[in-house]
Amino acid sequence: MRFDGWKRAAWLRDPGSTNGTLVNGVAVTSEVALADGNVVSLGDETAFLFRRTETLYALVRTR
Repeated sequence: MRFDGWKRAAWLRDPGSTNGTLVNGVAVTSEVALADGNVVSLGDETAFLFRRTETLYALVRTR
């Protein structure tokens, strides 16, 4: 995963893993820009929800 703080952007690539990397169920074959709410899966057992800092801040402030 690569981050650019100035652009407020993140990208993900799979360096040839044997278990695969997916974003929203689609295999990562080249570098992919991540968007707020993307589900990233690493192999069959690990997944996480990608959230931007602004989104997390807004969620916390509304509660």
